[in-house]
Amino acid sequence: MRPDPTFFHLLLGERDWGRCRIGEPGGEAVLQSLWVLDFGSREPVPPDWDSDRAVLTLPRVRDIVPPTKGEAALSLAARRAGAADANGNIYWIGDDARQLFVRSAGTGQPSRFWPDPRAFPEPEGVFGPLEPPRADSRIYAGMAITDDAWLLVGFEDGDGRSGLSLFDLVGGGAPIDRLWPASDPVQVMDLATGPHGTLWLLDDQKRLFELDRRTEIAGAANEQPAAELFQPDSGEPRSHAAPPPLRCRDLGSLDPAINPIAIEMLADGAVAILSRQLDHGLVYVLRVDGGEAPPPARVDFRPHDMSLGNAMLRDRVPGLRLIVTGGAGNQAIAFRIDRANGGVRLEPTSEVFPLRRYGGRGLLTVLGAIHYDSGDVPTWTPLAERPVVRFAASSEFVTPVFDGGIPATVWDRVRIDGSIPPGTKVQIAARAGDEGEFDPELLGEWTIQPEPILNAGGDEFAGYGPAAVPLTDRQHGKGTWELLVQQMRGRFLQLRLTLSGNENASPELRALRAWYPRQSWSERYLPAVYRAEPSPAAFLDRFLANMEGTLTTIERRIVDAQAMFDPRTAPVEALDWLASWFDVALDPSWSEAQRRLLIAHATRFLALRGTRRGVETALALAFTQCADERLFDAADTVPTGIRIVENFLTRKLAALPAQAAPGADYWSPGEGNVALAERIARAMGKDHASEDERAQPVPLFVPKSIEPTKWRKAMMAVLGFVPEAGGAERWRWQEFQAGRGRESPLPDLPRHAVPSAHRADWLAFVSLASRSRRLWQDFLEGRYARIASLNIAHGSGWTNFSEIALPDRLPNTTAASKDWRDFETRVLPFDAAAHRFTVLLPVRDVVTDSAALTRDRALARRIVDLEKPAHTIFDVRFYFAMNRLGEARLGFDTTLGQGSRAPELLPPAILGRSYFGESFVGRTWPEETGRRRLAC
Repeated sequence: MRPDPTFFHLLLGERDWGRCRIGEPGGEAVLQSLWVLDFGSREPVPPDWDSDRAVLTLPRVRDIVPPTKGEAALSLAARRAGAADANGNIYWIGDDARQLFVRSAGTGQPSRFWPDPRAFPEPEGVFGPLEPPRADSRIYAGMAITDDAWLLVGFEDGDGRSGLSLFDLVGGGAPIDRLWPASDPVQVMDLATGPHGTLWLLDDQKRLFELDRRTEIAGAANEQPAAELFQPDSGEPRSHAAPPPLRCRDLGSLDPAINPIAIEMLADGAVAILSRQLDHGLVYVLRVDGGEAPPPARVDFRPHDMSLGNAMLRDRVPGLRLIVTGGAGNQAIAFRIDRANGGVRLEPTSEVFPLRRYGGRGLLTVLGAIHYDSGDVPTWTPLAERPVVRFAASSEFVTPVFDGGIPATVWDRVRIDGSIPPGTKVQIAARAGDEGEFDPELLGEWTIQPEPILNAGGDEFAGYGPAAVPLTDRQHGKGTWELLVQQMRGRFLQLRLTLSGNENASPELRALRAWYPRQSWSERYLPAVYRAEPSPAAFLDRFLANMEGTLTTIERRIVDAQAMFDPRTAPVEALDWLASWFDVALDPSWSEAQRRLLIAHATRFLALRGTRRGVETALALAFTQCADERLFDAADTVPTGIRIVENFLTRKLAALPAQAAPGADYWSPGEGNVALAERIARAMGKDHASEDERAQPVPLFVPKSIEPTKWRKAMMAVLGFVPEAGGAERWRWQEFQAGRGRESPLPDLPRHAVPSAHRADWLAFVSLASRSRRLWQDFLEGRYARIASLNIAHGSGWTNFSEIALPDRLPNTTAASKDWRDFETRVLPFDAAAHRFTVLLPVRDVVTDSAALTRDRALARRIVDLEKPAHTIFDVRFYFAMNRLGEARLGFDTTLGQGSRAPELLPPAILGRSYFGESFVGRTWPEETGRRRLAC
């Protein structure tokens, strides 16, 4: 709705456009029904709906490429079979039909696959002949690969035998032969695999055989059971059970004139059968479940082969197509598989796929995409649609009847969003009246309206981006086209649209809006004398309506400007601008919903910034699928699975004296220096400490005469921790004096007071930053408050707390020793963990790709870097968020499964992403008894 009380009727989407009609009164047809059903060669030609781009266009015309002069029609004798496995390796039968070839997906080079002189059959017993297989006499025809990596090839040998050769693509080795019963020989024409390991076989006698997963080709039902090799000494002889009969379908029951040459397994239990007639082809659909088969689809040339897969379509998402080749071998046509109404039928498309140097060996599907052989040495080339598309010359249809709600409504204008490129045209005719809701013929005669004009200012709505309304492109005729409706007065309105083109381009209509009623400026602002004469008044009204449309659009944008300031209604392009008001940068990986949610609650989010809750909120906003405003409510806790663990909560305190750590025999400050020296000596393997060791204060650093590892182990055994702070400070003090060039430096840190000869150097040294020294001084000041109390307890003579040195030797009083031990075991561990935290992200899917986890980790680090306090250090880790045996965690993140022991957690190795021990090289296959697997 605009600032003035005006409204519009809208046609948008397949359902709206599908309500339009085509044809003469009494024989009209709704477009929706024509799009669902095959309209064939209907006249007049209805427009087409492009579902990939959601636009209405002229219908495409299938263009049959004429044969090039000198080209011969394809012969079935030249056809060979091919197939591709799940890794993209391509197998095919050679031109002599006696060899099999393979093109590796890794190197792209062809090589002979079979006969392979390196392969020999397995011996039947402990000893057996090792003779090369007699493969040179075999003629191969038909090939397929099952979903569990068996290559199946039909064959006939010189002895008149026929059957299937089964090549194990996982274990390798010689093939396994499944011989056809000699009483009913079969010549294979084509093979097709279906779901669950089923196999379909077409022979030269118009029969279609369905084989099971094991490809056991059974004999006739009345054959005698075969005797087993080992028999009991007494009793009835044992024999194999009679095999089941062949599951065979006579294709002649579909059509006596059928001439099948190829088969393909469709979805929903249906088989497509390609039949070659005299000058054309037919594609039959056979329902496996016995349901009613649809009519066959016609091919306008003599077919040669067909395949099912994804073709590379111009300007569209690749779709599943049944591709048929034939004629002179220079093109292929496509059929779309329609699963409407619970059935399967083939819909012809207008797509044309040119073929270059097509050898006629066959079509095959490689990793879902259809390929064909090109050249003398087969180069398997993907099938691509021809970029040039032909359209019908014109198409005409009428819209539904629009209701203005008020008699004598003056209809204002029509706007069309879409494209009218050069060489095309959209002509609009209209009729209106106060009667005609149920019978449009009562509306009167059609009146041709002016040609629509491309609006340089774009559409009439504010706040809509290119996803809703295309941007204006004059060169290609894209944007919003509009026209002022002429002389249309009445409650009901109907439009007739005629699309026309030059067969190389088509108009594309995305949306149509019919605005009403017209706001008459002549009635609102001019005296009545300007409306005295009907003809000039009508002209003046239309003339002023042109300016009214321009100014109303400007007024509408002013009224709708408030939509730009609301995060719920602002266009996507304006979200970064809105976020800049709060000095917030939106992450480019966030979705539109996440961005709008953050902007709407930016004030609450900024209040949480730098806190644990702020970090959790930012992470939850990025990683939670269904984030809502509860994330920003301080009184509400939303279970997201994201955890932040502050390291000081999980710190491990050093071992304390016996009263704090039961069972531990550690030195205590009350024992004094001599007892500590004795304990250290015994920990190092001595009987007792020397006189010098007993007389001197025990060093709290690694002496030069002792190996560092041995000293650390001894201190851990005696104290329960390893002193670190004093030794590091002592080394810095010595380096400081050496840097000043002192000839007689003070080797130890000051113990009780600063010697007068070194006071200037010490004051300069303590002015330098040292976190451990600062913590020691603050710890003592907090405990004693006054320097006099400290000097009494420590037996020292410091003048102030800021000049106190870290102890690098054991203090000489019990109180000082206790202070030093508390500092090493409590203050320093707390400080090391206080500014560190760990972010734990849940992994709820056992098959999550390692690359996706890497992206999630990088995104989490980027978010935490922005939201954390500046002085903190963090790391990001993943944890498995499913239940496991021995754990009970019930709530929103509970998922039943095998947990961390799921086999999917051992993914295939990817170069540059995987590590040894967490992945394997190769592909997983279904377990089968007796089947080998190549070791990697």
